[in-house]
Amino acid sequence: MPTVRSSITRLAGPCGGGKLLTVNYALYHYDPAGSGGRGQAIQSNSFQFRQGTNAVIAGFEQGTASMLVGGIRRITIPPSLAYGAAGNLNAGIAGNEWVVFDVQLVAVAD
Repeated sequence: MPTVRSSITRLAGPCGGGKLLTVNYALYHYDPAGSGGRGQAIQSNSFQFRQGTNAVIAGFEQGTASMLVGGIRRITIPPSLAYGAAGNLNAGIAGNEWVVFDVQLVAVAD
């Protein structure tokens, strides 16, 4: 299970269950000596995905499942729930590497 730390939530319904989520994120290499476990930044962007469709890595799916609109989370994800032994060489993520996402849930739609 990924490690999740939440902050800043507004009163709005939780996401999950096939909802379309719009998120802002920053992806980092994991570094236990870094601030909040964050190492060097890999990428940041905004995108949409539908919960429950395997459109994202399992740790990201699990880590965003109970977020509220406006919420911000840091999700630390082990390789088994991230990119596994193969990694994601296009993104600069080695095999069996832990990753950290800072995620803000911007919107939820049906």
